[in-house]
Amino acid sequence: MISTRVPAWCEQRTATSADGRYTVACYYTRDGHPVSKARAERVEITEYAPDGTPLRLQEGTVDTVAREKDDEVVFAPAAFRFSR
Repeated sequence: MISTRVPAWCEQRTATSADGRYTVACYYTRDGHPVSKARAERVEITEYAPDGTPLRLQEGTVDTVAREKDDEVVFAPAAFRFSR
């Protein structure tokens, strides 16, 4: 997946690394319908190889109470929760 082809409900989370890998976050409702970052209840973060091959997928739910002032979605791998 090249950043110019990222769907509207996804965003590239990090700059491309030296080896060409990059990370994309996609936002969904709990039922799996794609939504904007502001309305997300579930997030999927996927790391891609330079050729677009998915390497690693992490998913979790959004914690809407955690950081109301911070626009950034933060991944907490231990509990599989995200905070907004």
